Amino acid sequence: MSNHKQKLVQGGKYIGTAMIVTHLLSFISSIMMARLLGPENLGVLTILRDIGGIIIPLIMCGIPIAMTKFIAEYNVNDQEKMEKTFSTGFTLLLILSFVGSIIYYFASDFVAVNIYHKPILGTLMKINASYIMLTVLVNFVISALQGFQKIKQMAMISIINSAVSLPILYFFIIYMGLIGAVIAGAIGVTINLLITLRFFMPVMHEKRLHFNLNIDKESTITLLKYSLPLLLSVIILRPARLYGLSYLGIFCSYTEVGYFRVANSLYNLTLFIPAAIATPLFPIISELQSDIRKRANMISRIIRLQLLAMLPVIVGLGPISKYVLFILFGSKYMGADIITYIMLNVALLSSVFSTLGVLLQGTGRTKHILLIDIANASMFIIGSAYLIDLFGVNGLGLLLLAISIILLVPYMLYLIKNSDIEFNLIKVPILLSILFLSADFVLIKTLLGVELIISAAIITVLLVGVEIAILTDDDKRILKGAFKSIINR
Repeated sequence: MSNHKQKLVQGGKYIGTAMIVTHLLSFISSIMMARLLGPENLGVLTILRDIGGIIIPLIMCGIPIAMTKFIAEYNVNDQEKMEKTFSTGFTLLLILSFVGSIIYYFASDFVAVNIYHKPILGTLMKINASYIMLTVLVNFVISALQGFQKIKQMAMISIINSAVSLPILYFFIIYMGLIGAVIAGAIGVTINLLITLRFFMPVMHEKRLHFNLNIDKESTITLLKYSLPLLLSVIILRPARLYGLSYLGIFCSYTEVGYFRVANSLYNLTLFIPAAIATPLFPIISELQSDIRKRANMISRIIRLQLLAMLPVIVGLGPISKYVLFILFGSKYMGADIITYIMLNVALLSSVFSTLGVLLQGTGRTKHILLIDIANASMFIIGSAYLIDLFGVNGLGLLLLAISIILLVPYMLYLIKNSDIEFNLIKVPILLSILFLSADFVLIKTLLGVELIISAAIITVLLVGVEIAILTDDDKRILKGAFKSIINR
C-alpha cells in the first residue's frame, strides 16, 4: 500500500470512529433540544446558529483552511516558512476574532428587533459573542493539527468535546430553557478550547512552535491570496441560506424553521461518512498535486464507496420519515416529514459535493469553488421566497434539491473531462441512485402505513443485495479494512 493510501486509511480509521461517535451524540443533542424547546424556540435557535454560521467564517477569512494546506506543504521541507505561517495565522485570527465578536455584540439588538422582530434574539446574540470568538481560536488550532496530519488527536478532541457538551446542554436547557442552550454552547466551546490546546501542546513542542504575535508580510499575502475566494464564497453563500431561513421564519413561522432544523439533523447524520473522509484527505490531496492519475483514482473510489454506503440509509429512511420523526422527536414534529424526505435526498448529492470540494481546495482551485457558490447563492435567493410562499418549509427543501442537481451535473462533467475523476468507477453507483430514489418516490405516492414500511424495507434489502453483487475486490478490501479499524478502536 502506498504511503498516501496508508495515511488515508489510518486517518480514516481514527476520524471514522470519531465521526460515528460525534454524529451520534450530536443527533442525540438535536433530539433533546427539539423535545425540550419545542418547534418555535428551536426555530429561533436555528436562526441564531445560522447567523453565527455567517459571522464565524467571515471573521476567519478562510485562513484556517489556507493554514492546513500550507502547513502540510511546508512541513515537508521548509521549517522557516511553516513557522512564519503558523505565527501569522494565529495573530491574524486573534485580532479578527476579538474585533468581530465586539461588533457582533453591539449589533445584536438592532438585528433582533428591526430584522427578526424577536427581542429575545438580541439577548441570545450577546451571550453568543463569546462563543464566536472562542470558536475561531478552536478552528485555528484544529487547522494546524490537520495540516500536521495529527488525525488521531483530532479524533480524540472531537469525541471528548461531544461527550462533555451533551450533559452541559441538557442541564442548562432544563433549568434555563432557550437562554440555557446558548449559555451551554459558550461553556462547551471554552472547554473545547482547553482540551484542544492540551492535545496541541506536544505538537508545538515537537515542531518548535510558539504562539507569537508576529505577522509576516509574505505569509499574510500567501494565506489571504489562497483564502480570499473562500471568504467571498462565505460572503455570498451563507447569507443566501440565512435569507431563506429568515424569510421562512418572518413570513411563515419559526415553527417551520424548527421543522427544517430536525430535518437537517437527519441530513447531517447521514453525512458522517464524507465528513470522516474529508479530514485526512485534504492534506493528502495537497501533497498529490503533481500525480493526477493517482489522485483521480483515489477521489473516484471514495465517491463510489460514499454513494454505495449512504444510498441504503437514504432509501430506507426516506419513505418512513414521518414515523421516524414521531419516534425520535415526538408528535409535534410529524409535520416535518416531507422536508425530511427531501433533505435525505439532498444529503446524497451533498456527499459528492463534499469530496469534490476537498479536491478543489487541495489542488488550489478555490476560484472554482467561488464560481459554484455564486451560482448556488444566486439561484437560492431568486427562488427561495417564491417557493417558500408556495410550499412553506418544503419549498426550501425543493429548492436545495434542484440547485444541487443543476450544479452537480456540469461540475462532474468538467472534472471528468479534465481527468480529475474516473467515470467508470462511479457510473454504476450513480445509476443505482437514480433508480432506487425514483422507486422511493413511487412508493411514497402510492402506499401508506404498514404497506409503505414493508415496501421500503424490501426495496432497501434488494438494494443492499445489488450493491454486494457489484462490489469489486478493491471495494471489499477497503470496506473490510474500515470495519476492522473501527472495531479495533
